Amino acid sequence: MKVAGYVRVSTEKQKKDGSHKRQREKLKNWAERNDHNIDIYEDIAISGQKTAREDYKQLMNNLDKYDAIAVRELSRFGRSTLQILQDIEEITQEHNIEFISLKQNIDTSTAMGRHFLRNIASINELKADLARERTLERYQKYQEEGKDWGRPTKLSK
Repeated sequence: MKVAGYVRVSTEKQKKDGSHKRQREKLKNWAERNDHNIDIYEDIAISGQKTAREDYKQLMNNLDKYDAIAVRELSRFGRSTLQILQDIEEITQEHNIEFISLKQNIDTSTAMGRHFLRNIASINELKADLARERTLERYQKYQEEGKDWGRPTKLSK
């Protein structure tokens, strides 16, 4: 089977920590164990909520080359429930391609798998929304206290 693997990390810190390398290795090991050929698409230091992900766009434009798309976990594919569901609908229904999430063991060929996919996508979006709210609350608190916000400057004044 010809598989497209998709890897994404949101931050430079995750890149520095090698999260993308671990995702890539998990996908390659899975493909090797299952005797699949895999091409890896990677978006590094890009939020899953952004639509301007170059490799993601390239993957979606090359769907006719693959029998399946695999990710380490669903949150790597994206954060917006609506976008994930629309894209996976296109992948599975319009192109008849299997979608595989290794961590959640999602099988989109069954009704239960599709239901589970929708629930996980919704939970991932909730987690991202809550993180945004916490960040905004911290920012507002820092403003009220007159403290600096953001990364410290690297050069002294």
